Amino acid sequence: MAILKVARLGHPVLRQQAQPLSPEEIRAHATQEFIDDMIETMREYDGAGLAANQVHTLKQVAVIEVQANPRYPEAPEIPLTVVINPVVTPLTDEMEEGWEGCLSVPDMRGLVPRYTAVRLEYHDREGQLQSVVAKDFFARVAQHETDHLNGHVYLDRMRDLSTLAHIAEWQKYWLDLFFVARIRETARLAGVPLGFARSAEEVEKRVVGPRLVLLDLTGGFEYERVFAAAESAKVPVLAFTTHALARETQPWHARCARVVTKETLTAELPSLLREGVAP
Repeated sequence: MAILKVARLGHPVLRQQAQPLSPEEIRAHATQEFIDDMIETMREYDGAGLAANQVHTLKQVAVIEVQANPRYPEAPEIPLTVVINPVVTPLTDEMEEGWEGCLSVPDMRGLVPRYTAVRLEYHDREGQLQSVVAKDFFARVAQHETDHLNGHVYLDRMRDLSTLAHIAEWQKYWLDLFFVARIRETARLAGVPLGFARSAEEVEKRVVGPRLVLLDLTGGFEYERVFAAAESAKVPVLAFTTHALARETQPWHARCARVVTKETLTAELPSLLREGVAP
């Protein structure tokens, strides 16, 4: 297997339509070697997916995989999936804005609206037709890679280019701000009062009264003081972490009523805010 050269934004190959493959072409030795090289390249650069256009080849082939990916630490795992001649059909009108990056647009992130559920029809690497329902992050990646094969990049889908950020500035200024804003808006729509504490001392002052403490286990707080205050006030703790840091935050999990990833928290937050969790 070989690590392939990744085309960067501005190269004409990223704006060209990839060509479909017949089952016989899919099963050909050259195609199988190319698929293996794509997988190796995706893993080498920590991609969540890779389309053939990105490695200078105009074939309708893409690979997708997420396994504790450091570029997407909160993303749920997606098993290795080889998609050939993919067709994406939205299963809902609901779209959600989420942060995307791309190996062909290195070190950048932008907010991109995508359908939250799609049907993905494709040939697998044996040339067999497959059809799956992809939701949430899997749906996002499937749409991103299919866009590549049709000559589009995620920048084309952005509604507001002012959110486009270099990854260092994105981590510093956008990531936590966007997540907190989403929590605030969800609480407002659910009619649930919400307060924020930025230190263990603030938690100790405000913990009496709430039905729930929502705690970021990746934030570097004085967790012993936070848990002691919550336990003293008999307020359950709903904590969130990431897939990549789940093992590191494990020592605190037993003191939580529930521990979820950020993605699960976002999906279930309205009901959690209204109903709470059992202590």
